[in-house]
Amino acid sequence: MICNDEELKVMREQLGRAERALASLRSEITNERNFAVFSEAYVDQIAELKAEIDAYQKAAKKKTVKRMARPRNRRGRNPTGDCDAPPVPRNGVSRKCVPKQEFGNEVNL
Repeated sequence: MICNDEELKVMREQLGRAERALASLRSEITNERNFAVFSEAYVDQIAELKAEIDAYQKAAKKKTVKRMARPRNRRGRNPTGDCDAPPVPRNGVSRKCVPKQEFGNEVNL
């Protein structure tokens, strides 16, 4: 699976090589039946590479749309002032109520 743009570039290069190899095979083999047999692996590889590239691009697009849909500042709050989103707790602890470790009581902040 593709994880970043650098890997995407490598996948596109591999796709180009596979497509050129298939075109070269096509020019060398004139018999349709033989071409179908010999080209099967190339066709499968091209389909797999295209599927991986498409999956990465869709995931990247969703990630971009998600970021654009609700902008956040460093504290996880919406900088536009909309109050529809709950604040993000720091270190997994709610800001409203932090347990006091010494006595086991809760302290309201």
